[in-house]
Amino acid sequence: MVLGRNHLLPFIAPFLSNPIVDWIDDKFTALCVNTLKSGPIPQHVAFIMDGNRRYAKNKGLEIFKGHEAGSASLVTIIDSCFKLNISNVTIYAFSIENFNRSKEEVDKLFEILVDKLNLFLDNEKEYNKIVQIKIIGNKNLIPLETLVKLEEIEKLTSVNTDLILNVCFAYTSRDEITHSMEKTIDQTLNNELVINQINSDILNQNFYFDRNTPKVDILIRTSGHTRLSDFLIWQINDFGMIEFLNVYWPEFTSLQYYFILLKWSYNKSIQDKLTQWESFKSTNNEIKKIDLKSLTTPPPFVSILGD
Repeated sequence: MVLGRNHLLPFIAPFLSNPIVDWIDDKFTALCVNTLKSGPIPQHVAFIMDGNRRYAKNKGLEIFKGHEAGSASLVTIIDSCFKLNISNVTIYAFSIENFNRSKEEVDKLFEILVDKLNLFLDNEKEYNKIVQIKIIGNKNLIPLETLVKLEEIEKLTSVNTDLILNVCFAYTSRDEITHSMEKTIDQTLNNELVINQINSDILNQNFYFDRNTPKVDILIRTSGHTRLSDFLIWQINDFGMIEFLNVYWPEFTSLQYYFILLKWSYNKSIQDKLTQWESFKSTNNEIKKIDLKSLTTPPPFVSILGD
């Protein structure tokens, strides 16, 4: 009989909680973080946290248990981002399409989201003084009771600037682009804009995201699906790296995340070198050739020896 990971887990689980294993894990994590810090670090990483339901189904658990496991993974990944000084993290917490699910599941998702965001406020050691939480999406679609709680969390964390957590809730890219276009039209009708001023920068300023939000450097989707599901279609277009992983979100680990960051850092270094080379070539092309015969006659040599 061939033993799979699930068969071996009961035997190795006691060793995974061993203090020595914890010490090794801490040292290895520190090594990964220091290695990554020696190169370029992304400023904005986004996640499509897919696979909670299938994870629960495969484990024989209730669906909400899968969402809870996914929330625990999120806390781990946020901690990794904090250690690396990544300034912006965006998560796809709730698509507008998710309103089509059962009321029981939708209500449970709302409850889990609020509970996990409150976790950052309750963690006096780190997060409540560091993470600024922003709710990104169509707030008109969010039930009032949930919206009040979310806006209270936004208010309580508004002074924090070390790490911004953008929570896309009641969000799709199509809805965001539509919102931006409608707002731009209103500005034009109210004489705040003239038509020939409208460009991509104006549309970008009218998105749900803050206008100062950096472009998305990396977008990661778990669960094996290779689609963006109407998420950050505008924001990922500018040389962003997209990674599709064949692993459910609750099983996504910091180690897998570090390898993705290492890949991005390597590609970014190559891209920066190529940009510098192109700039160098462009500068050299602008230097005009000089005909030495066209230069004026130099003055006679002067001796400084006194002879």
